[in-house]
Amino acid sequence: MISGIRFSDGSMLLAIARGATVDEPTFTNSATQYVWDSPLKIIILQLLPAKIIIIALTFGFLGILPLIGLISKDYYKFWITFVVIFLTPAVKVSIQNLGVGDGLIFLFIIMIFVNRNQFLVAVSLFLIALWHPQQSFFIGISYLLARYCYLGEINKKQLVTVFGSLGIAALIFFFYKSTLGFSYSGREVYMASRINELLHHNLIYAPIAFAPIIFWFLLSGVRVKKGTGLLSLWLCGLAFVSLLTTDVTRVMTIISLPIVIMGANNILIDKVVVPPWKFVFGVTLIALLPPFSWSGFDYFLWNDLIRDFCKWGVYCW
Repeated sequence: MISGIRFSDGSMLLAIARGATVDEPTFTNSATQYVWDSPLKIIILQLLPAKIIIIALTFGFLGILPLIGLISKDYYKFWITFVVIFLTPAVKVSIQNLGVGDGLIFLFIIMIFVNRNQFLVAVSLFLIALWHPQQSFFIGISYLLARYCYLGEINKKQLVTVFGSLGIAALIFFFYKSTLGFSYSGREVYMASRINELLHHNLIYAPIAFAPIIFWFLLSGVRVKKGTGLLSLWLCGLAFVSLLTTDVTRVMTIISLPIVIMGANNILIDKVVVPPWKFVFGVTLIALLPPFSWSGFDYFLWNDLIRDFCKWGVYCW
């Protein structure tokens, strides 16, 4: 909250709610067309009234959805939510990019772990894949790998759940693209056009962008049962994928979150004693360390919100 709130993608979201296609002036710049890569987001926008205030309130609500776990009377749900909110940058990157709707994804990732019913796990993964088709693959593999490394097993039902839900979502995604009636430049086109610039620039600031996830593994005290090298290799792969994007901290937080949550799960299972100073240090680190995104380090974003209020005719200072 000290850092501030940013409502991103407002013009694009409003245009889609009005029924715009990629030929509209809002999407003249191909870098803005990535929003069409999210079928579930498009459906929600088309159901909303074409009013920027309602869209902002809706996405503001989505951005803080993970907070509902803090009012749970179930200690396990509360603990998992506590870790996600206070020991990762999840909520920070969510409220600093409210138009992206990542709060919904973080909630679904939490639901994968707090639900024992495999059908609900499959539904959560399916909805994640319809919101973030590209990132959902990495989220799914992170979930399976975390189960293997921390619990020492993966059963066939879990494999079918993950790959089945992601596979069905992928088929729907390709069907959705074929029925749009127009083509657009997705995230991969934009990234490919800027790969050299992005990789070089992101590598310079990688230590700060990856500091939260590094902190978790250094100070959480969690031990894996098997596949330490495999997990390390996968985390390096996730880091590389994040470096190819414009939102390094945000993407790394999303696609590695299942691994962090499984580690938090094992803290309870193995009754790991975590010294209070580690919690204090971790919460302070997450609160003070700025996410690294397309706009650089997001130290203070209240100015963005003030400009948006004026831009959309709410109030000008």
